[in-house]
Amino acid sequence: MPTAPLLPVSCAVIRRGRHLLLVQRPLHKADALKWEFPGGKLEPGETPAQCVLREIEEELKVTITLRGYLTPVMRLLLDGTYVRLYPFLAVLMEGEVDLQEHLDSRWVTCEEAALLDLCEGDRPILALLQEAELEATDWFT
Repeated sequence: MPTAPLLPVSCAVIRRGRHLLLVQRPLHKADALKWEFPGGKLEPGETPAQCVLREIEEELKVTITLRGYLTPVMRLLLDGTYVRLYPFLAVLMEGEVDLQEHLDSRWVTCEEAALLDLCEGDRPILALLQEAELEATDWFT
């Protein structure tokens, strides 16, 4: 277990058909211009699931439904902080993506996502998706 500070973060792997939603980080944040699964930091007393639902509504102005989760990912940042990233499988239920913070968004296949400059914490999530070969119908079971 890490002794450095631990930052819990949730993200949503939002699927629409065979495509996943990725967003591009803004210039004023760490990992500027890199692509990631949308999400954010947990607030005090918030569960990872509550966090991801709140963050998606705040940052993208859409409603999602969670369909499952993947193994959390640990990442050490340059400042010595550990990030524990909780990835959730989700589907878009209502709304069109309206970016409030990110520079851009793209609906991409796993193969297309692998070609983008992803944040380091998101690469293991993509690898899990590719290894599992999850089909869209698997997210509804």
